[in-house]
Amino acid sequence: MKLLSFFPNKNNMEHFNHSWGDVSSYIDGLGLDGIETMIGTYHPTSYLEGAPVRGLHLMYFPTWLDFWREDHEALIENFGSSERVERYFGGMKRDLLIDHYKKEFENARELGVEYMVFHVSHVNPRDIFTFTHDYTSREVIEAAVELINEVFKGEGPALLLENLFWPGLDLRSNEDTRYLLNSINYRNKGILLDTSHLICTNKDISTFDEGAEYILDKLESMGELTKYIRGIHLNASTPGPYLKQDFSHKLRKWEEADSLDQFHIEGEHIKNIDTHSVFESHKVREILDRVPWEYLTLELASKDVAELTENVKKQLLFLEEL
Repeated sequence: MKLLSFFPNKNNMEHFNHSWGDVSSYIDGLGLDGIETMIGTYHPTSYLEGAPVRGLHLMYFPTWLDFWREDHEALIENFGSSERVERYFGGMKRDLLIDHYKKEFENARELGVEYMVFHVSHVNPRDIFTFTHDYTSREVIEAAVELINEVFKGEGPALLLENLFWPGLDLRSNEDTRYLLNSINYRNKGILLDTSHLICTNKDISTFDEGAEYILDKLESMGELTKYIRGIHLNASTPGPYLKQDFSHKLRKWEEADSLDQFHIEGEHIKNIDTHSVFESHKVREILDRVPWEYLTLELASKDVAELTENVKKQLLFLEEL
C-alpha cells in the first residue's frame, strides 16, 4: 500500500475546497492508495469523515521524559516555568500523557485505520544544538514501554514505532530495538522505518546515494529484526555539511530568545537537519526490497500542494518498478 503523508491544515484544505472527495480524487490521480494523517487534539474524528485515511500519526511530545518521571525540577530547567510546562502538556501530572494517547488510540479504532505511528524518542531543547545528552536511548525506551503498556490494550490497528535521530529508537542498537519490541505487550506492533531519520544519525552523509548505502548497511546489520519493519516513511536528507557546523552561536541566540522565538529557532534547526526531501537515489528500490513493508508513505516537505505534487511525482519515478 502506497500512501501520502497529508495533514489537513488550513492551506491544504482550502486548496481542495475543504472537500475530502477532492482530496481522494487527488490521491487517486497520483496512483496512491490513501493518506497517513494526524489530528491529535486539533480536530474531532468527525472531521475526517470521507477522508481516505489508512494510517494515523499520533502526536509527538519531543521533550517528555522528565514529565513522565514527574521530575519537576528538571522540567522547570528545560521549560523555564511551570506555566510553560502546563501549556505544553496541559498540566503537571503524567496521567495526562496516558489519557492523551488513550484518546488517540480510541480515535484510531473509531476511524478504522490500519496502523498508528508512535515516536519512541526524547530530546531536551538545548541538546538539539549541543548533541550531548544526560539520558540514554535505553532510558527513553524503558519509559516509552511503560507509557505504551498503559495505553495500548486489547485489539486495534497496528502500532508502528518510528525511529528518530535523538535518544530512543534510533535503530543503531539491535539490543535496544529487540528490548523495545519484546517489552511491549500490545500484540499488533512493528517498526516504521523513517529513511531520513536514519540518515540523520550519520554526520558524514552528503549525497542521497551515500544515505541509501548507509540504510542498506544498517538493514544488513539488523538481521532478523528487519521482519518487524511493516511501514516506511520514504524521504531523505543530506545532513553532513550542516551537522558539521559549530552551533554555539545558534545556542546563544536560542538562550537569549523568548519562548516563541525559541520555538522558531528550534524548528528551523531541525528542518535544516531533517529536510524531508525526495529520496533521489536508484538504490531506493533496493532498500524497499530488503524489508517486508506493508505501508509505504511518501512524507515529503513542501510549501504548498503544487510543490507537493511535483515532489510526489519525482519520488514515484524512483519507484517505477514496484
